[in-house]
Amino acid sequence: MTAPAPSRPRRGAGRDIARAGVALTAAFVGLTAFQAIRSATAATTNSLSVVAGSGATAGSPITAGTSGTLFSLVPPVGASCTGDTATGGYKFSSYMVSGNVDPTTLTFGSAGPILPAGATGYVAPLYANQSPFINKNTGTATVASGPGLLTGLLPFDFSVYAPDASLLFSPGVYNLGYACHKGTAGPTQLDQVWNIQFTFAQAPNDTVAKMSWVLGAVPPTTTTSTTLPPTTTTSTTLPPTTTTSTTLPPTTTTSTTLPPTTTTSTTLPPTTTTSTTLPPTTTTSTTSPPTTTTTSTTLPPTTTTPTTTTVPGGHDDGGEHYCSSRQQAQHDRRPGKQHCSDDGHSSSGDDHSGDQSRRRSELPIVVQIWTLFHL
Repeated sequence: MTAPAPSRPRRGAGRDIARAGVALTAAFVGLTAFQAIRSATAATTNSLSVVAGSGATAGSPITAGTSGTLFSLVPPVGASCTGDTATGGYKFSSYMVSGNVDPTTLTFGSAGPILPAGATGYVAPLYANQSPFINKNTGTATVASGPGLLTGLLPFDFSVYAPDASLLFSPGVYNLGYACHKGTAGPTQLDQVWNIQFTFAQAPNDTVAKMSWVLGAVPPTTTTSTTLPPTTTTSTTLPPTTTTSTTLPPTTTTSTTLPPTTTTSTTLPPTTTTSTTLPPTTTTSTTSPPTTTTTSTTLPPTTTTPTTTTVPGGHDDGGEHYCSSRQQAQHDRRPGKQHCSDDGHSSSGDDHSGDQSRRRSELPIVVQIWTLFHL
């Protein structure tokens, strides 16, 4: 098998390769030049630290203060502008702008920082001894066209905003720092930037400008006012409470009224005490044995004149006595005593008893009655 003959290079191919190489080289050179121009116009942002600006703690880091607190913004060691003021025309200034403003977009004039076109917010320099810290000269470069150090830095405070800083700027987050710039204000003026953020708040107890600050971007305290829907008060009307009042029958108190105790008071008829007043010759001798009282009545001797009353139908029989009509009505019921017979004669047990009966009949009637009651 016969190998194919090698093909011959096309006429003009080398010329095309050469042209392509020239075009590629030109494009590379153009890109390099663009990057160089861009690098020359873009500012480099660097960090800062904050230290106490006076007193026993001067130079020591601090993180908060009030409007009268002195503080210093300290850039890293060797911080410098690309060139110096003496040979390169560079200067540096301080700034304070609202947190929404990019400090690398600032420009600087004779009065300090200027916001870019279309930007809104607060802008001002920082104040040292109540003077704006702007357009400061750098240190002299140690080599030709060498960098110029940031020198002559001073401590700042916010006493310039007395009596009330909130009249000039609102509480919130702000960017503070230094910027190197060259020439007049324009898009290529800015060289280097050193930045830090402060958060400001109102401080009614601050005696200088009623303002305080802390490092960093601290979100503002959000006071959330939640409007709650009106409180619905559900009033449940319960049916009236039924109070069952059970009326018990009255407690029957059986009161047994006993008939009044009949006290039979027997009123005895008054004891009739017959007081017989005897003549003064009556002597009463009372003998009191232990429990027996014997009353002996001694009658006075009585002179009796015998009175013979002849009762019709009666007779004197040999010295016998006749009973009078009164004597006939009276009789002595004792045995052995004289009695008047139906015919007017008296009968007796013995003569002695007849004599006694006869004498008794001759006593006064009062004495006879007394004798009857006491026999």
